[in-house]
Amino acid sequence: MVIVFLLLLLVAPTSSQTKTDVSPVSEPTTSQDLLTIERNWTLNVVLVDYRADQVDESVLIGTMPTSRVHQTEEVQITYNFEYHVHYANESYRLALRE
Repeated sequence: MVIVFLLLLLVAPTSSQTKTDVSPVSEPTTSQDLLTIERNWTLNVVLVDYRADQVDESVLIGTMPTSRVHQTEEVQITYNFEYHVHYANESYRLALRE
């Protein structure tokens, strides 16, 4: 499954921005009867009207999650994310409107 993120504005946090209101995701506990499912997703990040020399891809990707775990009483699903960065021009954005 491929999901396209269209980023029209890029705001990368700086190292001086250390305060966050986001709590870390805790790992759920597992039991022997729990069904475990693992899904690997490739996410394409499309940067419109940016050049590769304008973006620090490691900072951009570093702000995004690499996995998420969801659990019920019967199942635990782990989603693993791999990101691919692509660059597009204005015609890409216009083609999305058609």
